[in-house]
Amino acid sequence: MIVVDHFGLHTTEGGVPLLVQEGRVDHTLNIPLDVRVKVQKPNRNLRCPHNINLEEGKVFRLIGNNPIVELMLPAPKPQGEKALFLEDTEANRGLVGELFRLSSAKGAVMLPFWTLKGNIIHQHLRLTNITPLVLFGVPSDHMAKLRRIVDAAPFMPRRLILMLPGQLLRPSQLIPPSKLCLEDIKPLPLEQMGAGWLRHKMQQWKG
Repeated sequence: MIVVDHFGLHTTEGGVPLLVQEGRVDHTLNIPLDVRVKVQKPNRNLRCPHNINLEEGKVFRLIGNNPIVELMLPAPKPQGEKALFLEDTEANRGLVGELFRLSSAKGAVMLPFWTLKGNIIHQHLRLTNITPLVLFGVPSDHMAKLRRIVDAAPFMPRRLILMLPGQLLRPSQLIPPSKLCLEDIKPLPLEQMGAGWLRHKMQQWKG
């Protein structure tokens, strides 16, 4: 029995990559693998925020060299990665909301900052390592809470993207603006693209 404290990508003692999701464990080997994984969730009421079907994954050419697309792929967060910032615009909200399909996201993955206590945000950040948590709507009187969340982000398994008004940050702090628009990506099979990308990465896994 393998015991982990979050969903997402993990490995066996032998280095075989496993995709751990709610009630299931998947791998890319072409042989049966008898492995059981127990996830000790940070909050029993929280559900796995992704439902990626590796079997449906197909290799597609990704959407160019686009920073937002790359950040939304179902990839494990690099260790120590700090919180990322994206300008809070209607266009960006729509684009990010659609790109969550890359990890077959389910449930609440874009959350309003002002409605959540700090400990709840921490629990969401400890839930998985492959689907980003996006927070928007940060009131000016919540800056102390925001700083605490930003300070904790490098130590959490999950990528954090904060959507803030552009005037609060220097341009160098923001994820570069995307040239994509919602109409460009809506027709695309993003679920299969994300699954195919992850399957390929798992097959190349070096541990």
